[in-house]
Amino acid sequence: MLILTEAVGDSLAVGAVGVETSTIHSSSKKLYEKHYFKQTMGDIGEVFLELDILEYVRAKRKGNASRA
Repeated sequence: MLILTEAVGDSLAVGAVGVETSTIHSSSKKLYEKHYFKQTMGDIGEVFLELDILEYVRAKRKGNASRA
């Protein structure tokens, strides 16, 4: 989880306008969703997720980097 938090934080700090990932594992999808990623589309069992940056930044300001 720490690596995901650091990767997102580093990306946003350098001005990224989006963060995306993909997975075929339901447990990974659940982990990403806890960290404010939302499903965008999928094909052949693969799930694409995109970070909801506004929701992520709001939560981080409140001290809640994930939806525990």
